[in-house]
Amino acid sequence: MKKRFLVIGLAITFLASFGCALPPKSYVTKLNPTERVLVYEDNYVNSNLTADKILNAIQNDIKTRIDYVELKREYISADTDELFGLRVSRDNENIVVSFVNGPYGKQDNEFRGHEVVGKISYKISNNSNKYTVLLRSPEEIVFNNTSRLPVSWNVPEVPDFSSRISNTFSALKPRIYQEYNEAGEITTANDDRTVFGALQRAFPTNRITTNTETIREGQFWITRNTEARISVYPFNGGAKVYYSFPVSYVLTSDGNSTFSPTVAKEGIEKIKEASM
Repeated sequence: MKKRFLVIGLAITFLASFGCALPPKSYVTKLNPTERVLVYEDNYVNSNLTADKILNAIQNDIKTRIDYVELKREYISADTDELFGLRVSRDNENIVVSFVNGPYGKQDNEFRGHEVVGKISYKISNNSNKYTVLLRSPEEIVFNNTSRLPVSWNVPEVPDFSSRISNTFSALKPRIYQEYNEAGEITTANDDRTVFGALQRAFPTNRITTNTETIREGQFWITRNTEARISVYPFNGGAKVYYSFPVSYVLTSDGNSTFSPTVAKEGIEKIKEASM
């Protein structure tokens, strides 16, 4: 790394000796912005959908689609790290997409390198768990140079960055993966030993955690992709069956959802049928 900086230093001296002008500290390329509207609606009664979760999904979709190496931070010295790669962050109004390359001072928290930046503005409204997101593509691409280097080593050319961020913006389809826990109890006239045996015959067993006279407990695959934790206790000559299992679904940016209340109901019915 020291050798690299030495070569760069010699290059600067060489250019200066021939009167070559260093590039401007920054310049701006204006664009024609476009708008997108994304809609997310969660029909689960206890939905935990938030604006923050939606924005995180948008940021992750940008990282995946723009196809630049993700930001890396490498140790250079006790005082300096080197930053290189794509950074996607946000403030109260914008998702900031940038590509950086250069040293970062640990003592003064100052970045001294090259950076190309585009900002996607956003506005979010919520009405009864229906979120509407208005996105506006960058109005400009800004190239910042806080380095003494005359060239932007490995930083994308502004036209390439503009093209990629434009194509990424047009293709955005962030998906939000939701999950909730379905839990309840069943009372049955069958004794706990009989019930637990019936559950083991009805469902593929992942693990039996406890099997005593006071509690019988295990993890069972009630569907191909759903694992339930089931506990069986003696109760008034019969048994109490306690169950708990996750239910997953997906929200898409056109307002649709794979959520269905029948998924949980079918799981409960399977456990009830095996227990009775």
